[in-house]
Amino acid sequence: MKIEFTDSEYRFENGHAPKGYGCWGFSFEGREFWATGTLTQAKKSCREEIRRVAPIGYGLPVTVNILP
Repeated sequence: MKIEFTDSEYRFENGHAPKGYGCWGFSFEGREFWATGTLTQAKKSCREEIRRVAPIGYGLPVTVNILP
């Protein structure tokens, strides 16, 4: 399963790319996931959560929106 992150909404709201340490929110297919840490750590946790909740054999790409 391919997982892609998009930050267009974050950039629009904040005027810069997401980076650093903080509380990060992600939105995918009607679900929200929140993680604290660096953006890299938060993305890793989000990927694990997506794989946990995705049906077995789910092969479609998942686009994850980084929330502002």
